[in-house]
Amino acid sequence: MQIIDTSKVNIMLDLETLSTHANAAIVSLGAVFFDDEKLIDDFYCAVSVSSNINNRRHIAADTLVWWMRQSNEARALFNDAKAISIKQCLIDFQTWCLACRKDIDTDTSSLAQSDIMLWGNGSDFDNVILADAYTQFHYRQPWEFNNNRCFRTLKNIYSCVEKPKRQQDIKHNALDDAYAQVKHLWLINNAMKQCGC
Repeated sequence: MQIIDTSKVNIMLDLETLSTHANAAIVSLGAVFFDDEKLIDDFYCAVSVSSNINNRRHIAADTLVWWMRQSNEARALFNDAKAISIKQCLIDFQTWCLACRKDIDTDTSSLAQSDIMLWGNGSDFDNVILADAYTQFHYRQPWEFNNNRCFRTLKNIYSCVEKPKRQQDIKHNALDDAYAQVKHLWLINNAMKQCGC
């Protein structure tokens, strides 16, 4: 059995937020388009805190304290000169997802939300928060709800498969985390194939 459906667009998502609520303020979004053996493309945007505040996204005091304890490299995202509004981030991510779908099917008339499998590190976190943001602004999310995939559940079921060591990347950087999660998923996928699961 193979857990990565290569006939679909597999995207690993990672968000950095200022809360754990479904309507959390999103401060960065990282995503990686991948198949069962290679990385195809990636997406990253930093999101301005002010645009989250202006749009009443949730900010939690304990999460702010947690961020204060992180490395200077991780906290650098709060001073990113390229940070954009949360609305623009959602639009840009939607556009990128469309481009990913075209990569697997040149017949754009057949493309649909059902082509995207969105992997998040927690069934109740990344995907839920991003879906809430799309709903808040009345934008169409670029994946179907039943194509949510929970990487956290999978890695806990296959806890015997150790995650690869990270080299020269930054913890709590959304794009670096998404890459690390894909590499771990590959190890799990290969282990399942080898044991005939």
